Amino acid sequence: MRYQLRHFWLNTLPMLYQPQGHVAEVEMECREVSAVDDLKVMYAPAGINDDGERVHVDDFQIKFHVSQGGHVNAEALINPRWTGTKEPMLKRFWQAWNELCQPTVNPRLILRTNWPWDSACPLRAHLRSDGRLNRAFFTGGANTRVGKIRRHWQEICGAPSAEAFAGFLRALRFQTSALPLADTEAWLQDRCEMAGTRVFHADWSAYDDLGMRLIETGRTRHTPESLKEPLHQAELLMPACQPRGCTVLLRSFRSLDPVAENEGQVVIDLCYLFEEREPRDAEVWTTTIPEWLRQATATMAGLSRPLEVKIQAHFSIAWFLGTLLPPKTGVAFTLRQLDSRMRAMVWDDSHPRCPEGGSGWSFSEEKLGQGEELAVALSVTHEVVVDVRHHLAAQPGAIGTLLHASLQPPGQHTIVDGAHGRWLVDALIKQLGALVSERRPPRLHLFPSAPVNLMVLLGQQAAVLGPTTVYEFEFGSSTRSYSAAMRT
Repeated sequence: MRYQLRHFWLNTLPMLYQPQGHVAEVEMECREVSAVDDLKVMYAPAGINDDGERVHVDDFQIKFHVSQGGHVNAEALINPRWTGTKEPMLKRFWQAWNELCQPTVNPRLILRTNWPWDSACPLRAHLRSDGRLNRAFFTGGANTRVGKIRRHWQEICGAPSAEAFAGFLRALRFQTSALPLADTEAWLQDRCEMAGTRVFHADWSAYDDLGMRLIETGRTRHTPESLKEPLHQAELLMPACQPRGCTVLLRSFRSLDPVAENEGQVVIDLCYLFEEREPRDAEVWTTTIPEWLRQATATMAGLSRPLEVKIQAHFSIAWFLGTLLPPKTGVAFTLRQLDSRMRAMVWDDSHPRCPEGGSGWSFSEEKLGQGEELAVALSVTHEVVVDVRHHLAAQPGAIGTLLHASLQPPGQHTIVDGAHGRWLVDALIKQLGALVSERRPPRLHLFPSAPVNLMVLLGQQAAVLGPTTVYEFEFGSSTRSYSAAMRT
């Protein structure tokens, strides 16, 4: 119950964001259907974006396991013993979907559990980061492993046709290895701050106590207005709180953050353009995304201040956003990121400095050929120069020089804070600007492994470098190669 209560608050607090967030109502222990009754989240019109479609309702079944030795796989979902019920979970989800899809437009059915997906299960490779089954699962032939699983699932559920069953499967989300208690507490601290309620403390159970009282009194369905009264009575509503800065969320891929959609009062959602991290169309880098981002920056210019931006996107997209928001535009903003404890923090880069013990750049240069163009390998979170060197060797051409800019040791926390990040960008631009001024390369090719916030700051000063192409690492590729992405 404690785990369920934490996820109730994770989804409920965004209702109080100013201006109002995307959540319109939240219901706990919903009795509308029996299979997905732990949590129901209803979104304000016109719903939320889900790969180009609008979703109006999420129905959750939350399974918390104290034991860490279990896992989820295709067989467990059709085995009643896995849940200790008379019918398998998947069949109960199928029955619930048939009940829900009549009164509701595009409902999603979500299994959220702290157990991981079994790596030996053939479906593991077909699960996207947002928990949906990917396109290959539906297109695999009838005699393939996934094709046999599809047919067996359909038989267990008693679905009348493959087409009807496919519609159901597209509504499923499997959020395995979901946020454990410790991380939900960290997320809740940030949600409380944004909602204007007292900060959640792991050793202070006021929110859990209130949640239990609401259930006991039968008050399980809540709107923003109905929630304020019990929060006020419990002294959890901050008096005369100042609203959190207007928050922009830019994303091109999804994570298991349970309320990522609600974290932005302005949401720039490019996920529908990608299958996982791979673009669905070659045109997205050169046409679709630049148009989207230009419209978004025009919207940002008209927003109230302070302006905070959270980015969950490809390196090159973050960089291109920065190119559209150089300091001369007058659109002042701060960047948000997660710290080592999964709490949101502001990247304050207003006073560049290298903190005591902070890293500075190391530069090395090597000649590749006679070409005039310049490649830059940027090793901040990971060493990339070996992969970049192999990639360029396989594609000889206009690039004649490779410059390696690295921080030692590379890692997720090598950059201490926003001030350190700004200092590093200034130093990097100074070095690259001098090199570009001296050699006049027709184009610069950037291969980064760095925090997205650093890429935004680098993009803000990109004009100094001239025409630039930023490359994306091809995750999942056995060749460890790169592909050209955003460019100026």
